[in-house]
Amino acid sequence: MRQIFFAAAIVALVAATPSFGADLPVKAPPAIAAAPVLFSWTGCYVGGHVGSVVSEDRTTNVLGNSIGFSSTGFVGGGQIGCDYQFAAGWVAGVEGRGRDRVQLEG
Repeated sequence: MRQIFFAAAIVALVAATPSFGADLPVKAPPAIAAAPVLFSWTGCYVGGHVGSVVSEDRTTNVLGNSIGFSSTGFVGGGQIGCDYQFAAGWVAGVEGRGRDRVQLEG
């Protein structure tokens, strides 16, 4: 009887273990990192700018006379150009700028 018990236990242990032969998970191939994109200053551009100023300046001399240097104005303009990078750290280019300034009296 003991032999049947040991035989049944061995059969149970062998049957209870999972089989790993045909159902092994497939490992994905390691991801290959893309080559970094090198930055280049080569190219053309167009841009614009605007700004304004309001100042209230006043000075007083030793005699007590006060003089004001107040101003209000607007500035705007644009630029266009092209650059060429011919080596690491070396860029050559041309740029044209236009600017208009308006002084407001108040």
